[in-house]
Formats: sequence, structure tokens, C-alpha cells
Amino acid sequence: MRSTTLVVRLVVPQRARINVLLHDYTTVGDKDTQTGKLSEQWKQNMEKGVRSLQKKIGNVKMNLLIQYLYAENYSSFAETALSYYDGLYAKHIKNAEGSGNGAGTRSSQMIDVIVDEHCVDVNGIVVGQQIIDVIEERSKDEKNDEKK
Repeated sequence: MRSTTLVVRLVVPQRARINVLLHDYTTVGDKDTQTGKLSEQWKQNMEKGVRSLQKKIGNVKMNLLIQYLYAENYSSFAETALSYYDGLYAKHIKNAEGSGNGAGTRSSQMIDVIVDEHCVDVNGIVVGQQIIDVIEERSKDEKNDEKK
């Protein structure tokens, strides 16, 4: 993100983001052949990932995530995890130097692509077209500016 000329940030409603995470992690996750539920091995791998964040998220949030995981409350798990990652992304975007720790330089332009605020799922084709449209519009604006 520090070396590109353009950063496109997708602004997606939280419900849709949670649904994407649920699909990506639970729908295609390793299932127990007997119950059809997510396997204990899958849960243990997810727990290991959560525990690796302990220093960054603290014991309270880590234990809450693990509790949600084993209670199979995956929606709350995803929402809680997003709160952590959103904070990181916001810090990174705000930092004019291009990273949360101040290293590097971001000389790129930031453009937001706002996904339908009422959507509960993300249609990759529709969002991809939105991104293309925004980039094409930016390119036209730059060409018009050059002509002036």
C-alpha cells in the first residue's frame, strides 16, 4: 500500500462483512463427518490463531473470542474480530507515513468505493464493477486536469 499510486478502500456494511467471514471460515471449514458441524481440529486451529493475538488484543477479548468459538457463536466471533482489525486498518489509513508504526511513505491517492449500505452479502462481480468504474472516473478526471 505504500508504493502504489492508488489505494481503493471498500466501505462495506458490517452485516455483509460478517456474512463474508462466516462463509469463508465456517461454510468451507473442515466439517465433522458425523455431525456436519465444524470439526474440533478446525476450532483448535482457530483458537491457536486467536491466542497468537493475545498481546495485541488482551486476555479479555481473547477469552471472549475463544468462548464464542466453542459456543459456536460465529457471528459474534466475527463481529468481535472485526472490531480489532478495523482499528488496525483505521490506524494504518490515518497514518500519512503509510503504516501504523510510522515506517514507510504513502504517496498514493485514497479512494473509497462504497458498497450498498443495505446489502447483507457482497456480490464480487458488482463490487468489482464498482471499483472499475471508480478507477475509470479517476482516470478521466486526471486526463481532463492535464488538458487544462
